[in-house]
Amino acid sequence: MVQVRSRRGCTGCATGRQLNVACIFFERIEMLSLCNCTSPALQLLELGFFPCAPVNPSLAVDLNMLEFVNELFVNAAPNTTAWCETLEAFLGNRRYKLTTRNSLRRRFGSAMQWYATLIDKKTLLVNNYLDNMRTLINVSGISCLLLNKVS
Repeated sequence: MVQVRSRRGCTGCATGRQLNVACIFFERIEMLSLCNCTSPALQLLELGFFPCAPVNPSLAVDLNMLEFVNELFVNAAPNTTAWCETLEAFLGNRRYKLTTRNSLRRRFGSAMQWYATLIDKKTLLVNNYLDNMRTLINVSGISCLLLNKVS
């Protein structure tokens, strides 16, 4: 794996240490170097990746891939093992390999779980907010109608 990207800004300082993260795309793996003096998870999200762990992640997944897999698992039986084995074989045919066995399945599964959890939480918060606004609009609309009838 060749490093083709690096985070702008800090490249290592007295308070942090260099962190190398394998970033998984549909068709390739890129190595990304980060300094952990700033939250690596936030740096990765800013770059369009979702980390496998909130602190010192060793793998991150492209947000587009996570969105695709999330939608796939809505329409087909969720099978992270099959997805990861297929992805590893596909990337292996293109000469991209991860160094440890089953590392993609475990770390991708973790990223997928937390991504899906955050998406579900976001959807719930937005729906609750919209429901509250609809209630306020209905209540204020009824109040305006009552005031107009009284005057």
